[in-house]
Amino acid sequence: MSARPLSSSSRPPTRRLFAVVLLAGLPGVAAFAGLAIPAALGDQVLPVPLWWVMAGVGLQSGLLLAAAAAAGAVLAPRVGLHAPMCEALAARGRPWSVLRPQIRPGLIGGLACAVALLGLDLVGPVGLRAAQTAVPLPGVVRVLYGGLTEEVLMRWGVMTVLVWLGWRLLQRGRGRPAPALVAAGIGASALVFGLAHLPALQGVLGPLPLALALPVVGAHGLVGVVTGWLFHRHGLEAAMVAHASARLLGWAVGP
Repeated sequence: MSARPLSSSSRPPTRRLFAVVLLAGLPGVAAFAGLAIPAALGDQVLPVPLWWVMAGVGLQSGLLLAAAAAAGAVLAPRVGLHAPMCEALAARGRPWSVLRPQIRPGLIGGLACAVALLGLDLVGPVGLRAAQTAVPLPGVVRVLYGGLTEEVLMRWGVMTVLVWLGWRLLQRGRGRPAPALVAAGIGASALVFGLAHLPALQGVLGPLPLALALPVVGAHGLVGVVTGWLFHRHGLEAAMVAHASARLLGWAVGP
């Protein structure tokens, strides 16, 4: 059973829903460009001013976010995926009443995600732990970019597109997507999410051996499965609560 959508009479226009979801992810883009990039570059001498690099990263991330927000706004309602609070805001409804049921499952899911990420820190290869501590990532970036922006990109964007593609190709767009199609979309988007964490580590460590890459993909893939299921079952905001709370807990007690 997926998140309960607004009634068809109160469903917001696609453009308004796109704008609300985009705004939800922008704080993470700003935090990443404004805080993570200076921390990663440190005292390096750059051929251009630092603010150029920050602006370029922010623009690139913002365009990807906009594409994901647009894809989800158009396709998610067609396959029974929803962002209840964003939809309520876009429809000028009562957002807090639809957010409240998502908080508890989101926090429970966040605990499961935190266990996976902390387990990676505690029992993962020594080289991985060294790489993660080489460039301290501000906690606000972890929470805002991970909890908000990544969920718009990976669940609202990638997972929605994958479920829609399967629905169109295998069910010819008829009825609701079969549970197997939804599960495949959750799994495939989780794999993409896990793989997306490898380039940053490669930037620090160089080519990654399989013994280093597999735990990274596995742990973050598990996070993707949990948040993908929450998105399907409760709504995008439940996935955001889970991811943000996991990042907050991991930042508080991990390296």
